[in-house]
Amino acid sequence: MTTNSTRSRLLATARELLARGGSPSVGLTELSKASGVSNGSIYHHFGSKDGVLAAVLIDAVSIYQQEAKALLDQHRDDLEAAVGAIVRHRLFWARCNAPLARLLLEEREFVLAPAWRDQLKALNDEFRAHSRQWLDHQTALGNLPAIPISLAHPIVFAPAEEIARLWLRGQLEGDPIEFAAPLADAAVAGLRAMASHSNRTDQW
Repeated sequence: MTTNSTRSRLLATARELLARGGSPSVGLTELSKASGVSNGSIYHHFGSKDGVLAAVLIDAVSIYQQEAKALLDQHRDDLEAAVGAIVRHRLFWARCNAPLARLLLEEREFVLAPAWRDQLKALNDEFRAHSRQWLDHQTALGNLPAIPISLAHPIVFAPAEEIARLWLRGQLEGDPIEFAAPLADAAVAGLRAMASHSNRTDQW
């Protein structure tokens, strides 16, 4: 088995264990038994249980962000459609990937190790740069004032993330996607209301 195939097998097995029992079920012994890969090989690839969880998280974030960037590109000229698609995607992803969403929103302290933190930061930086390009295009079209990404990003993403978090905790009944339309409308209104802040420095 090649190095890449072993790593992919371990990540797939870790995701299965996570889906069955949450992060406590992703122990090195359990991962070795379920995957048929030795503890030594797991240490070689990930270093520890936290390394396994961090790799699963980073892999999930990468896939989620690729999908989100594709939605922005698909609706490049339509502000409302793009924001609606992004908000719905965030809630849909949380509903369909509850164990991964819980890991992302509630249990991400294990990525504090520099190697994993830097990988996650690189992904987030690239996603924000893509979002910044989309936002600049909206300004060029006259759909929005010039808005710092440091303001635009939480306006669009933070409410959906909080709804997802409440749903994951069992504090919200029903389907979280039911909130997509009003959250998207509020995000568009919030973005358009930021004209008075358009002259502020854009820092993240």
